Amino acid sequence: MIDGLIVKRWGAMAPVFDCNIEGEAEGPIMPLSYVAKFTDTSERTSIHRHECWSHILCVVGAVIVGISATEQVILSTGDRIAIPPGLWHRVDAAEGSIIVEDYDTDEDDYPIERYEGEGWPDE
Repeated sequence: MIDGLIVKRWGAMAPVFDCNIEGEAEGPIMPLSYVAKFTDTSERTSIHRHECWSHILCVVGAVIVGISATEQVILSTGDRIAIPPGLWHRVDAAEGSIIVEDYDTDEDDYPIERYEGEGWPDE
């Protein structure tokens, strides 16, 4: 579970919490849900995949979700994409863009496998 701010080379990510009427955090909205803000447009996420469905919502800005060496999906504010289990992908975004990503899993661990090779896997 992501339980605090994680600084990445492309920006930062933090868990999304549900709050009560007094504004006190009561726990994550989903077992694994985070918000990410992109602050360095020269960087992007690694090519990676998840063992479960993930859902990316573009809250602010513009996001490019690459799903192969030649295919990408462009998200604007309010757009979302569902990424099936096992699909390699990476995220590029304009500076200041904010996304929320949810994972459909009951696991407590962040379900990610990063690709360390050159180019795209399965080419």
